[in-house]
This record gives sequence, C-alpha cells and structure tokens, in this order.
Amino acid sequence: MKKLLLHKIKFFKIISTNDIALLAVSVLFALRWFPNNHRNLFFFIFSGLSILAALIFIVKKNIRKSYWKLDTKYILIFVFFIFSILSTIFSSVLYFPDNKNFILYLAYFLIFMAFSLTNAVERKILFGMFNLLVVLVIIQYILILLINKDYYTIYGLTLNKSTLANVLAIYFFIFLHNSKKINIFNVVYATILILVILSTGSRTAIIAVLLSLIVIFSFKFDRKQLFSSVSILGIVLGGIVYGLYLWRPDSVKGRLLLWKAFLSSSESIKDLFFGRGLGYSEFKTQMFLKSYLQNSNTPEQLLAGSTFSPMNEYVQIFIDSGIIGAFLFIVILVFTSYYFIIRKKLFLLAANISFMSICFFSYPLYSPFIWILLLFFWTFNNEMKYKVFGYKNLYFRTIAVFIICFLLFTVFKISVHSFYLIKWNNVQSKVDYLYDEPGFQKTYTILNKQLSNTPDFLSDYAQKLQALSRYDQSKKMLEKAVRIEPTAERLMLLGYDCEMLDFYDKAEYYYKNAIQTQPKLFRPRYLLLKLYIKLDKRTLAKDVATNILLFPVKVPSQEVKDIKMAAKNYLSGI
Repeated sequence: MKKLLLHKIKFFKIISTNDIALLAVSVLFALRWFPNNHRNLFFFIFSGLSILAALIFIVKKNIRKSYWKLDTKYILIFVFFIFSILSTIFSSVLYFPDNKNFILYLAYFLIFMAFSLTNAVERKILFGMFNLLVVLVIIQYILILLINKDYYTIYGLTLNKSTLANVLAIYFFIFLHNSKKINIFNVVYATILILVILSTGSRTAIIAVLLSLIVIFSFKFDRKQLFSSVSILGIVLGGIVYGLYLWRPDSVKGRLLLWKAFLSSSESIKDLFFGRGLGYSEFKTQMFLKSYLQNSNTPEQLLAGSTFSPMNEYVQIFIDSGIIGAFLFIVILVFTSYYFIIRKKLFLLAANISFMSICFFSYPLYSPFIWILLLFFWTFNNEMKYKVFGYKNLYFRTIAVFIICFLLFTVFKISVHSFYLIKWNNVQSKVDYLYDEPGFQKTYTILNKQLSNTPDFLSDYAQKLQALSRYDQSKKMLEKAVRIEPTAERLMLLGYDCEMLDFYDKAEYYYKNAIQTQPKLFRPRYLLLKLYIKLDKRTLAKDVATNILLFPVKVPSQEVKDIKMAAKNYLSGI
C-alpha cells in the first residue's frame, strides 16, 4: 500500500499543466452533461480544447528540443489527415465552422502530432489517464444501467452501448500489452472489461475480440499445429458469428442494405479520387437510401431507418475522401499490423485487428474516444526516426507562425459557434415565442446569422415559424436544411409549408420524397392521403389509403393504428 501511494505521489510530481488540461478533456468526454440533442455542442467544445491543448504541447516540445522526429508510419498518417482536410476544403460540403467532421480532423491531426512528440515517461502518464478515463466510463455505464436504462438514451455517455463496446474491444488488448505482470488486479480488471463488452450485446465488438484472440493464438502454435489449430478456432468463430446473426438478423440485413445504397449510388462515383468532403456521407445518408429504395422490395423498405452512417468506415472514407483517402487509410492499417508483427507486439497487433474488424460493421470513427485511443497506440514503439526542420530554420518558423495563427483563428471560430449553440439550446425548449413574437424573432434572427448552416437549428426555427403561421419564412428555412441534410421529417415539414401556401404540387412532391426516403413511416403517407382528400383526387386518395392498409408495420404504435383506422374509414365512406 505504501509503495502504491508513493508511486501515485511521484506521478503527480511529474505531471504538467498541459497534462492537467488533457485530463480535463478526458473527464469531459468520460462524463457527459449534455443530452443527445446537444451532441454537436460537445464535439465542438472537445475539438476546441483539444486543438488548444495539443498546440501548446507541440510548441513547448519543439522549442525545447529544436527539432521534430518522424518515421514512415507517421508520414502515412500525416498525409491521410492532410489529404482529408484539403479535400474537404475544396469540396462543397465544408460549411465551416458548422461541419464538425472538419474541425474534429484538425483536432485529431494535432493530437497525433502531440503524441508523436511524447517520450516513454509521458506516454506512461497518458496511458494512466486512459485507464482513469475507461474506469470512469465503465462506472458511469454500470450506474446508469442500475438506476434506469432509459436514462442512458436521454443523457447517457458520449458513447452509446455499441460504441462503448468498440472502445473496450480495442482498449482490452492495449491494456494487456501494458500489463507487464499477471496479478490478481490485472486478471479482475480484464474480466470486468470482457463482462462489460458482453453486457452491451454488441456483436461487432464480440466478434472483433474473438478474431483478435485467434490471431494471437495463431502466433503461439508451431508450423505443424498451425493449420489444424487455426481451422478449429475458425470453425468455432464461424459458429459464434452465425449464432449472433440468428440473434438479430435484421441488423445484419440493414447493414448490407446501407452498403448497397451507398456503393450503388451515382453520387458515390462523383469526385471518385478526392471524395465529396468530410461529413458528406453523414449529411447525405438519407439521400443515398432514397435513391436505392425507389426500386427496392418491401422487406428492404422495412429495414431502412433514420441513420447517419453506412455502418462501414471503409465505405464512409471512400465517399468522403475518395479512392486516395480510402487507399491511404487501408495502407496505414496494413502497415501498422506489419509494424507490430515484425516487432512481435502481438497485443498491439490484436488491438489493430480488432479496430479493423469493427470498421467493417460499425462506425467507430464517430467517437473521439476511439480516435484518441487509436492515435495513442499507433505511436507505440516509434522507431526509424529521422530529423526534420527545427524551429531555428526560417522557413519552418514562417510556416509555423502561419499555422499557429490559423489554428488560433479556428479555436476562436469554434468558441463563437459553441457560444451560439449554447444560446440556442437554452431557448430551444421554451414556448415564449407563442406570446412574445418580437422577442422570439429578435433572438432567432441573431442566432440565424451564426447557425445558418446547422440543419437542426434551421428545423427548430422553421417549426416555431410554422406554429406562428409564418409558412413562407418556415419554407425558406426548411429548403436550406433539406439541401444540407435531407431527412423524412424535414421533407414532411416542408411539404406541410407548401400545402399551407397552396403550392399543392410541391407539397405532393415533398410528401412522396419523404415516403421514398423512409418507406416504413406511415405519417408521410397519411399527410399525402389528407392532401388528396383536400384536393378531391379520389382515385389517388383511394390508392394511398389502400397502400396504408396493406403496407406491413415494422414498429407498432398508437399513431400507426390511428392512421390505419383513418384510411379504413375513408375507404368505407367512399
């Protein structure tokens, strides 16, 4: 006990102010105080703090050491980040600073630069922070499950259950790599990690862990045993995978549907080499689905839901950063695996393979936690270093000053944007706009100047304008929101505005688009039925009412029952 306390005291003696800042960021995204609709605010605050902390660390390190060391692996990662950022700048999806993906990549790039400058002692301190962070997340997860499962979806973590499982599936092997001894503490802690992964029910994380363990075991067998042993383990893994598929087959089919929707769209091959820009696939997921579902069958239509990702990071990077970006990303993963194999770092190899597996079936790169964990273990055992320009070089100093000014400007823009997001979140749920219209108009006009490219804000503004019967202004807001991020909900709202303004053809068009975007929804069908009844288009109304009665229900609800009853009453009254 005495030895442990002395070790902890020593740890706090060597910790710096910048380490405390990094710890604050860690605690921030371990314990989240923002509800789900404030998620973007969290991403901006995290990005701003990370850019600032990493920038301070990088400047201090370079001034102290007067040069920077890199290796081949680092250069590949630097090129990937720089290419992704530049391809976004020259695309049509930038929306700076509203595009959180662009800001996050800047933050990740700087964090990786900071990690590449750390020495063995500093990496040990950082891993101690990661341990603390994981413990905080696990405690929060267990407490939330014990208190109320519903609370998890209302306030929750920055990590949902599947993302938490993905984090632990990678962290588990990094922890084993850093555990120099087998003792009771390490065994108990590793067991807790596995139990938490299993409790989340994440099949992707479970498969990733099992596959990584098979890879580790394959290096332990001699050549005579290798084929038979790996074959047996592969058969066992295949049986487990098949069992997990039977557990929730619709989830697997839904992923396959998303992959087909993204890869079969003509939008995927536009800007084939350089991509459409970071965040494009997230903004336009519903557009990809709509295009594919126009000629799909009913089972596929029932699978389609509201999502923001193709559930495959390789596909997403291909859409956002093109063939070049996807190629760089895959080369980094393959080179990193080779790097760990030749140095016999099997647990780090397992962590990398676990991440590669998760990328096939989930969206791990949506989580800042996984990104930082990934960047951290990519800097383990950095060798093959060579010297690059030091800060005494005039060209280096000129470029460095320019980059620092740009990053400080970025942090300022992030701060301003975050301030207005906070201001909007404070007034979003209030209903005073119903009796204080001038005050509402003044507040939202100011907010609109800063949040004019934020789809969620535009939708909220439009709905409040609708409640005040100002349909013309609401229509303009929704048209812009739909251009940025088309969703079935926004298309329905836009159709309603057009209907109220007597633009019936446009209303019909938007209601039909909403149906095509998310076919399993009954509300857009009901709105279209009411429009046809209003216009006395009996034949069309009859077709829609019949479709409502015949179309299968994916998720039963009172709303669906009421809509089917209304359609039945209409048909019986003809």
